[in-house]
Amino acid sequence: AKQASHNPSWVGTTQIFTHLADEPTPVSMRPVFLSGNLVGTLISFGATEGEQLPHADSGGGTGHQQGRTPRIVATRENRMVLLRRPEVSFAESEGNDVWLSTDQGRLRAATPALDKLERELGETGFLRVHRQYVVNLGRIREVERGFKGELALVMDDEASTMVPVSRRNAAAVRRALGI
Repeated sequence: AKQASHNPSWVGTTQIFTHLADEPTPVSMRPVFLSGNLVGTLISFGATEGEQLPHADSGGGTGHQQGRTPRIVATRENRMVLLRRPEVSFAESEGNDVWLSTDQGRLRAATPALDKLERELGETGFLRVHRQYVVNLGRIREVERGFKGELALVMDDEASTMVPVSRRNAAAVRRALGI
């Protein structure tokens, strides 16, 4: 907007990270004017014309995953613990708290609700399997069939924790695991 106000024909370009790809996507930005007033910006994905702007991650590398959370944040006493996704076996809702079963033990999630955590992790190999559980599909060791076709997931943590699968989520679990 600042550049466009000085030069109405200005076009800028940069690269951004989206949840759709692991590589940056080039975008160009073109100002839109109505009666001589800037009213918006037209953004074109895949376009590289115009003045090169700083990349989204040039400010210390944190912009790489804008729109995605590169790490899962947990708390331990008065510290924030930054976990890589593979370190988390599953998340469990218990009352008003969300607990993470991790390689470092059980930690309280900084995210206050399991629904929010599910949205943040949903496209990154985590799946809601029960109203109380979101699991890391890569950390499932076994699938146990129970009475009347019920399913339970045996996780690859030290305790071989069994996570129940609700009937409503059983088909999604089967599809995700290819069984």
